[in-house]
Amino acid sequence: MVAGNSGKHFHIESKMLQELEERKTEDESRAEERWMKVQRQREVLRSSAGSLPNVSDLRIVLLGYRGSGKGSSGNTILGRPEFITSSRTAPCVKRQGRAAGRKVTLVEAVGWVLYHSVENTPARDQQELIGSLSLFPPGPHALLLVISISLTFNEEHRRALQEHLELLGEGVWGHTLVLFTRGDWLGDTTLEQHIESGGEALKWVVEKCGNRYHILNNLNRQDRDQVSDLLDKVVEMVAGNNNLPFSAERSMDCGSMDCGSMDCVQPKLREQLVSSPNTRADGTKVPEPKDGAKVPEPKDGAKAPEPKDETKEPEPKDGTKVPEPKEVPESEEELTIKVTQEHSRYTTDQIDKALQKKISFVDPSKITVCSESQIGSGAFEKVYMGQYQGTPAAVKIMEVEDGPMTECFVPM
Repeated sequence: MVAGNSGKHFHIESKMLQELEERKTEDESRAEERWMKVQRQREVLRSSAGSLPNVSDLRIVLLGYRGSGKGSSGNTILGRPEFITSSRTAPCVKRQGRAAGRKVTLVEAVGWVLYHSVENTPARDQQELIGSLSLFPPGPHALLLVISISLTFNEEHRRALQEHLELLGEGVWGHTLVLFTRGDWLGDTTLEQHIESGGEALKWVVEKCGNRYHILNNLNRQDRDQVSDLLDKVVEMVAGNNNLPFSAERSMDCGSMDCGSMDCVQPKLREQLVSSPNTRADGTKVPEPKDGAKVPEPKDGAKAPEPKDETKEPEPKDGTKVPEPKEVPESEEELTIKVTQEHSRYTTDQIDKALQKKISFVDPSKITVCSESQIGSGAFEKVYMGQYQGTPAAVKIMEVEDGPMTECFVPM
């Protein structure tokens, strides 16, 4: 071959080498920024929590696609071979042990085919995945999303991963930490450098999990420091979730509203209801009514209330002044919303926009409401996040003599 090339060696263009070097430098710079951001995030969490909770029995679910290393990671955490790694896990497997001075209960959930969407995953496997949360009531403290760094993670993998995790409710992300495996493959590369050079799909997953991640070398089970560091991160996440476990019960109780996050309010619904009042639940835009156009009648036949006449009263002919209207006490206002500190992101203006279109006294059976997603209260009523016939809504439930009465406020 050398003779066939007349003794000439292969030459790499200097421009290509320069581009590679620049890309490497950029990745290293972003990796350093990510590492510093994570350290600041952990410091803030520790200082705000005062002291980390003393969780005597950590309950953890290992999630991931088939072959990601869930069983091997479970064995590394417990320090002994408890999970079978030579065959597929079906059904879910539960094991207990001690690690880093803590009692740890692990469940290895059924995995999915790497590139399969939920539609291609058997219903039985979906049920097993959801059922993994019920193996240690009231629920797991953490979910470890296992991904091997040997995988070139792409958009198809990301979509499949998102669909399977959100079977558990969109709030699952607030209780999830990405656990990378095959740490022996890293060499001199840092985990942050691997994330930055791994593509947008991988970075999306890491950021969706709140920049919580760790890596295990399952070939070096004797390295207990890697396990201690992992469990420290898990405990920090527990503290960030107010020491509450991920509750499948709350997710299922809310029907189509998949809550289960720190405050049991679906992030997507919260964003649609308050930040984007012109968006329906399915993501389509609701057209703005033109001046003078009537608001369409609600589907159940109930009439929307007539808009109030806000024009000023004419001055009397005799010149006497019209008395100024008295301030209405807060308890007598049509709707008083007291935004708590937890929901301080909701400004009065945002709430006003979300409550522009009002459907009064609707059939409660047509409303989906999460009882733990309260956003405000008045003297005789409470306001919750909810849905009315598939549209994000604020639901006001009033206590009257004949029982609870419901009003539904749908964003325009």
